[in-house]
Amino acid sequence: MPTATSHPGMKVANTSPKNIRKRNSILLTDNAFKQRLKRMQIQDSKTGLSLFEHVWSWRGNESLDGVDALVATFHQFAATIDKSRVGVSRVIFELPTELSKHSGRQSARNNQNHLRLKSTMPLQEVMEMVVSSNASLRIVLFHDITKGGDMERIDDLVLDVKQQFITMFESDLESEELTSMLTKVYQSNPSDERNAMYKAIGTRFASFETTLAQCIQKVARPNLR
Repeated sequence: MPTATSHPGMKVANTSPKNIRKRNSILLTDNAFKQRLKRMQIQDSKTGLSLFEHVWSWRGNESLDGVDALVATFHQFAATIDKSRVGVSRVIFELPTELSKHSGRQSARNNQNHLRLKSTMPLQEVMEMVVSSNASLRIVLFHDITKGGDMERIDDLVLDVKQQFITMFESDLESEELTSMLTKVYQSNPSDERNAMYKAIGTRFASFETTLAQCIQKVARPNLR
């Protein structure tokens, strides 16, 4: 999975990301909607570390550290483009068939809290990273929009997941124990001890799997199309 800073073939499309999102929004059957979902991360806003993850289909780096770094890269990249913004709510990016160091120049532009990265190489997949944040949580959902996506349901899903996670784990999120564990992991170098502590953090929130499935079912419209 290329990142905004590691791929020389990325460039900004001339079309506004807001218009692209509206144009690519189509109603999907329940099954088609689920097939577009790629990966969800629920992160601590302060450290950027994941508390919960669910992977449907992913062809990039599957490690938590790798995905945490990918999300952080997009946020930092957006900040360098427009310093007035604290984050980016959507990143649309194209994944080419193969990488090439002679694929073209790299540039980008933030437009109305969107960031669009376009590859000059043959297209394989178009992905969107949708982010909804508050002071404590960052909900991150990656989904495939190569053939369009049901954008309203994606937005509903992300917002519902955020609300349900806060409701379910309110006391845990405010605990000093969790804050201490996240701080230690954030400040530690890679090691077996660090990995074990990061895994322990995820175990605290693993029960959200059932609720996530319920959130997805809640926004499903199986009789459409």
